[in-house]
Amino acid sequence: MVSLDTVRADRLGAWGNDRGLTPNLDAFAAQATVFAQAWAQANTTAMSHAAVFTGRYPSELGTPGPKFTLAPGAPTLAEVLGAYGYDTAAFTAGLHLGPGWGLERGFDTWRATSPLGSLWHTGPAAADWLQARGQDDDPWLLFVHGYDAHAPYADPAPYGLAWTERGYRGAAVNAVRRRIGTELIFDGKIFGDDEMLGFLWDLGRPRPRDAAGRAALADAAAHHRHEAFDAEDDAFVKGVYDGAVAYGDALFGWLMQRLEREGALENTVIVVLSDHGEALGEDGRYGHGDALHDAELHVPLMVRVPGGIGRVVQAPAMLVDVLPTVLDHAGAVVPAGIHGHSLRAWTDGGAGPTHELTYAEGMLRGVSVRGPAGRLSFTGLAANSPWLLPLAEASRDADPAWSVDTTAPAGPGRDALRDGLLAWRRSLVLHGADAGPDAALVRQAREHGYFSP
Repeated sequence: MVSLDTVRADRLGAWGNDRGLTPNLDAFAAQATVFAQAWAQANTTAMSHAAVFTGRYPSELGTPGPKFTLAPGAPTLAEVLGAYGYDTAAFTAGLHLGPGWGLERGFDTWRATSPLGSLWHTGPAAADWLQARGQDDDPWLLFVHGYDAHAPYADPAPYGLAWTERGYRGAAVNAVRRRIGTELIFDGKIFGDDEMLGFLWDLGRPRPRDAAGRAALADAAAHHRHEAFDAEDDAFVKGVYDGAVAYGDALFGWLMQRLEREGALENTVIVVLSDHGEALGEDGRYGHGDALHDAELHVPLMVRVPGGIGRVVQAPAMLVDVLPTVLDHAGAVVPAGIHGHSLRAWTDGGAGPTHELTYAEGMLRGVSVRGPAGRLSFTGLAANSPWLLPLAEASRDADPAWSVDTTAPAGPGRDALRDGLLAWRRSLVLHGADAGPDAALVRQAREHGYFSP
């Protein structure tokens, strides 16, 4: 399993991008089943990977938010395969995939290489682990994670600035070099004051897109240092992000070559995914974690089986489908209580189950549903709040808590989205309050810009 953190689906050639950013991923896609409409269940790293590893929603697994940890209880992919005699190893590059956040549960080997690392760090370590196994006949699960497209986007030459305008020296230069830089861009303004993060936290970061949020941001501009952010700045941010995606693609290509050299492609199922996307100007916002929009939730998902059957599947899929798919290919029993389903019928060349509606939970406050009529979100309450369901049931679509990201008029299509969201929320067995991460982990996270002070 290869997780390319923060990669939008629309940056890959297999999803129609024509900039030539991802030749290695596109070559892989030609031999894989490409799920063109795959959707993440959360918009942050820890919550989304928890859904990948368990087939469940984050609110069932821990307390949604920036301090989410995977609580004991739900069986993980590594635990299940370990019970079947698999050697399990993970090489990760982001702080929230480091030890102490719960996602390491079940892995025999879990090596966190860097709080803000790259496939440059994890790929060679993973390949060396595989080589060290030698002629060991035991089956294995190898998870490799790269933070290459995650902020800060600035990656090594020639990739870092290869897709930007030569000579650009504008306000966005520092934004793409800092972990929190792009999180401080709103509605034509780029804020240089880190204290803005505390203000945004108090405001409720999912809400700057509504009228009250935008009014608050306009007032904040009078008290916080900022510069204008124009179309040239926007193009630069997108270009540096594209360079980061391209850099990750080059490292992915190296990893695939190494797997081939080790003879691992002949009898190995390979899953490539991203945990979430990235806002790049949608509604005037950059970054991820505060909005349940397509930009943050539409992700690449590809599965290559031995022999390499290339096809594109348009039927909607979700990241909670990864666990049952992998277990199906391994011949293992799928744990009870999961919400995904196996995609193996698709990867075997046939037709399989699909999702009429897909669901997601926000890192801060909110839940969302997407279907043929578009997207409908309910924001303002944490995904595991006991008040979310009764208030959502009692409110109207026109109320401020509801966000309609669809061209469908009010009527049957919109009603189906609302009914589906409420029925899904009723079906969840929510996780109770927990202690959260260790205080030392929180301090380390703040040092790397993960939380508001």
